[in-house]
Amino acid sequence: MRYQLAIILSLACGSALADEPVETSLSTAVSANAGPFSIGRPHICGAYYPAAAFKAHIEGTVQLNFVVTDKGGVRDIKVSESSGNKDLDDASVTCASHWVYVPATKDSVPIEVSWKANVVWKIAPLPEVQTALACVSHRPGQSPPPNLGHTAVSFRVMQDGSVTDVKVTQASGNHAWDNIGVACAQAHHFDMSAVTLPTDGLPGHLEMDWTGALATLAPPATLPPPASGASGNK
Repeated sequence: MRYQLAIILSLACGSALADEPVETSLSTAVSANAGPFSIGRPHICGAYYPAAAFKAHIEGTVQLNFVVTDKGGVRDIKVSESSGNKDLDDASVTCASHWVYVPATKDSVPIEVSWKANVVWKIAPLPEVQTALACVSHRPGQSPPPNLGHTAVSFRVMQDGSVTDVKVTQASGNHAWDNIGVACAQAHHFDMSAVTLPTDGLPGHLEMDWTGALATLAPPATLPPPASGASGNK
C-alpha cells in the first residue's frame, strides 16, 4: 500500500503541500549582512487562510515590514504593500507574529534589524487538477468539447519502472481526451533504484480533471472596453 501511494503521488506531480488545500510561500529579502535566519516552525501561512477569501478563491501577495529583535522575535509588523484584500493583509500580520529567527549579529553580538518578507497567498489545485495539468502536453490540437468530464486510468508499474496494462476506468465522455490520460500514464517511467517491486509489479491509479486544468491554464479575464462615448471626466 505504501508503494502504491508513492506511485500515485509521484505521477500526479503535486506540490509539497499536496495534502493541504492551500499553498503559501515566503520569500525574504536577504541583505549582505549576516542574519537573521528563520528557524522553528516553517514560515508558511496556510493555516491562517481567511475562510471568506478561500471560499471566494481570492489570492494575492502581501509585503510586510517588521523588526527582528535581538532575541529572534518579531515586532512592529506593518503592511508595506497590500494584497488588495484586508483579510489577507490581516492574516499575514497574524501569521508573521509567530515567526522565529536566529537574530542578526554584529561583532558576534545579537542586534535588532529591520526586515521584510512577502507572504504569497495561493490556493493549490486539487490533486486531480494537478494530474491533468501534468498531462495536458499530450492533448489533441482541437479545443476541448463542452461538458468534458474526468478521466481515470489504472495501470501497473513494473520492476524496471515502466508502466503497463493501462486501462480507462472512468471515461470523460470524449475518447480523444481519455486517450490523453492513457498516453500520459504510458509515457511515465518510475525510478526504482531504491525500491524492489514484486515480479508482477504494483497497481497504480490516476484521475484527471481536464476542465479544472484548462481553467487553470486560461488567461485571466480582462475588463471590457468602455462603451463608445463614455468618459471618465465630467
